[in-house]
Amino acid sequence: MAGCCSVLGAFLFEYDTPRIVLIRSRKVGLMNRAVQLFILAYVIGWVFVWEKGYQEVDSVVSSVTTKAKGVTVTNTSQLGFRIWDVADYVIPAQEESSLFIMTNIIVTMNQTQGFCPELPDKTSVCKSDSDCPAGSTNTHSSGVATGRCVPYNGTLKTCEVAAWCPVEDDSNVPKPAFLKAAENFTLQLGILWVSCGPRAVTLLKPQGWGLL
Repeated sequence: MAGCCSVLGAFLFEYDTPRIVLIRSRKVGLMNRAVQLFILAYVIGWVFVWEKGYQEVDSVVSSVTTKAKGVTVTNTSQLGFRIWDVADYVIPAQEESSLFIMTNIIVTMNQTQGFCPELPDKTSVCKSDSDCPAGSTNTHSSGVATGRCVPYNGTLKTCEVAAWCPVEDDSNVPKPAFLKAAENFTLQLGILWVSCGPRAVTLLKPQGWGLL
């Protein structure tokens, strides 16, 4: 019992300090500072600056949810007064990890399936039916050639095509963009990380946002 008390007393009432040895040597001192600088440079340069060890990296789980919000109004001679919302300018309504917003349109009113003159270009301008091979198409065709050369206007003839008539004329793109207000729409992104949980990001006007 006395032995246990003496051990306990020695533990409670004794204080130990490490012995410090001071070596006055330039060689040892420089070596010590060099090791310290190497460790400091490794921690700051490699761990923090290069590897960015203070950041946590995680992969995205599932797909990114995108959503656009905004309303705009147009008033033209062809369409009249019209309100455009998400159902009109987001095409298609849902995409995986992406979003497409329509910013410009070319309006061709009252199209029906039928026969009409093709838009004039170097392949469709003609002088006679022999210039229009029946059934021919190309990358710029609006439809399938019928084999007839018909008047396009008072001075020009083009090959007749079976297509949606009148054919769409994309030579005059509206400028400024028909839905120019799209640059002020709000874009919301929903992303799920394993370690951080779901996060929502709202972009009022993302960098690089442009109109076509």
